[in-house]
Amino acid sequence: MMPMDPNTPDVPTKEQRMLAAIVFTDVVGFSKLAAQNEARVYVSLQRDMGIITSLCRAHSGQVLNTMGDGMLLCFTSAVDAMSCAVEIQRTFYSQSATLPATDVLHHRIGVHLGDIIVNGDNVFGDGVNIAARLQAEAKPDGICFSKTVNDVIKNKLKIDAVYMAPRQLKNIGKVEIWQVPPIEEARKTAMNELITAPLEVKQESTGVGGYKSIGLALAVLVCLGSIVFLVKSAANKGIPPSAKPGSVLKDPNAALRIMASDRMKKIKGGATDSATDASSSTNTNAPITGGTAPVSVAELQAKLDGMKTQLEFDQIAAFLQAEGKTLPNAATMAQSFSDLSEMKHWIDGEVNAATASNKISCSLIMNGSPTEVGIYRDPSGAGYTVETAAGVQSVPFAQFGAAGIAAIIQSLAAHPITNVQPNAQKWLGEFQQLYPG
Repeated sequence: MMPMDPNTPDVPTKEQRMLAAIVFTDVVGFSKLAAQNEARVYVSLQRDMGIITSLCRAHSGQVLNTMGDGMLLCFTSAVDAMSCAVEIQRTFYSQSATLPATDVLHHRIGVHLGDIIVNGDNVFGDGVNIAARLQAEAKPDGICFSKTVNDVIKNKLKIDAVYMAPRQLKNIGKVEIWQVPPIEEARKTAMNELITAPLEVKQESTGVGGYKSIGLALAVLVCLGSIVFLVKSAANKGIPPSAKPGSVLKDPNAALRIMASDRMKKIKGGATDSATDASSSTNTNAPITGGTAPVSVAELQAKLDGMKTQLEFDQIAAFLQAEGKTLPNAATMAQSFSDLSEMKHWIDGEVNAATASNKISCSLIMNGSPTEVGIYRDPSGAGYTVETAAGVQSVPFAQFGAAGIAAIIQSLAAHPITNVQPNAQKWLGEFQQLYPG
């Protein structure tokens, strides 16, 4: 049997219209790579297309077309399409560990469930166009998919995806987007969460076991210190100074971080054994029972304070509804943070709709002085573009700080880019109550 050519499409023989899950792949920066070493890049492309073709067929899909460095795949099931897309990126990630860096290609993938028309070698329709636009929105080694796909897979596949809010896609309109981040990015995020999570060490009251616990705790602290150093060194390597945290707005959440740090120091400095904790009804460090391990109110509060600095409102609401539900006013705060999560989606949608010629205008404190700025979406998707008289720079949402976010809300409430939001003033009040100053 002749070996399969990945460039040979598996196309139906007559025209037909169908509802299909479309997977659109593309190589990041292929033209530039080809200009540097065309022969080598072509070999790498054929290798990767062969992998995509095999995985597509293994997930009951068809290769409808190849377009230069991209491929168009078709599935009758959105679950199969997403499973295939995830498997493609996982395979390429594993492959990259065994290849020279010059042989590694980075792919973006877009997935959409929609109507397409197949006519011989030609495939067209909104389903194809939207999948192609979603691919362009994905990060290198990442996957973007639409709401129609999410509605089908959300209760069937366990995928760590991030809601990106509606995006204005060229010649398409607004489309709600979710993104599966690159595996390397997800691993770093998980490591950072592990490092920043409060360390819980159960003390032994007497005997040799107590010294073993102390020794174990010291060993863990030394290991975590080494990991923090390595992760920070790797994270900052090759990053221009203008893109590093704190280079735009001088760490506006420093006060909350210090408060959380001080709280943890008090917890560790004032810890007592379990017998003492159990006998004191007023001790704020008294363990809460019912979980897999004792966690004090003070520790939960410190974790909440640390999470607040990241401005991840949906994650905070989830924490208050589960692990942190024993904190004072947890239910009320959980509802407020759920509201702020809706507020964040609204802000993201407005920023996505803003352009360099139709900016969100407001005044921010930058370098200690009020500065008139224009805000619109950073083309890379990494943050918001903040334009001043001195130039433009990318700013992540959390780096605006409480005062900056409040200014953006006030500006959008008065002059929305697309959608008037009747809850804007309510959200502003909740935000300022939770983030005073």
